[in-house]
Amino acid sequence: MQCSAVLPTLYRAHPELFSWHLFVLNDHEYQRLRVWNTNQVVNQCEYNLSDLAYQILPAAVQTVFVSDVSRAEAQLPHKLFCSQAVVLAMREACNGLGASPHLEVFTKSLNSRITTPTELAARTTAYMGTELSSEPVPLTEYEARLVIQKNLLLQGGGNSFPQVI
Repeated sequence: MQCSAVLPTLYRAHPELFSWHLFVLNDHEYQRLRVWNTNQVVNQCEYNLSDLAYQILPAAVQTVFVSDVSRAEAQLPHKLFCSQAVVLAMREACNGLGASPHLEVFTKSLNSRITTPTELAARTTAYMGTELSSEPVPLTEYEARLVIQKNLLLQGGGNSFPQVI
């Protein structure tokens, strides 16, 4: 939620501190995700400490008593924590023309208010069928294409070079 010029340097200097999944989005999805994220920065969305308190409750209690934010609330939330921001941003990406119905179902299956970063990583791993990557985070389109190409080759998907946005 914070635009930082320091992160690329930190990624390159200490890639061992980061694990990630690469979601490939089409032009429409990427544009919606980018606008949503930019809006959170412009509106100075704060960190959501209050929803983090729900993590101490048993999962059964969380599921029953903690409802997810509405679509309207998700447009301009006042506060978010990290995995909540990812879930809501991905939902926005999947909301409209050209959206992946599979990705939409996945993101809607997550309650953004109680999904921890660890749970998001585990659920994404199951959804994608690929483990978290501990390689350096791809910061350019070219680097992302190389990651996708490597994954295609590992999965026996041929050697075509996919279009990445």
